[in-house]
Amino acid sequence: KQKEEGAPRLVAGTAPGQRVVAFVLQPGRDKGAKHLKSDHEGEELIYVLSGEVSLELDDKTEDLVAGDCVHFNASVPHRLICTSKKAAEVLLVIASPSTAS
Repeated sequence: KQKEEGAPRLVAGTAPGQRVVAFVLQPGRDKGAKHLKSDHEGEELIYVLSGEVSLELDDKTEDLVAGDCVHFNASVPHRLICTSKKAAEVLLVIASPSTAS
């Protein structure tokens, strides 16, 4: 069975209380209003494993290719869209803020 486009595969951060979670996913293509921007606490790192993607970060757009890496504050509205003819694949790492005081 072929992997559904956009379905994430958890690769790290499965232990309870983990502050860092990592996924490998295939971003979908722009679907207009159905593909909303997200925002959440913490930081996000995206490393493009294959293909080409467009990262919309607030009102800016960055075109990324295999080997590119970005790191940003995840509270800024963002979305990732595949722009290559073949499916793109990215490593997405989310670091949540520490709950320790």
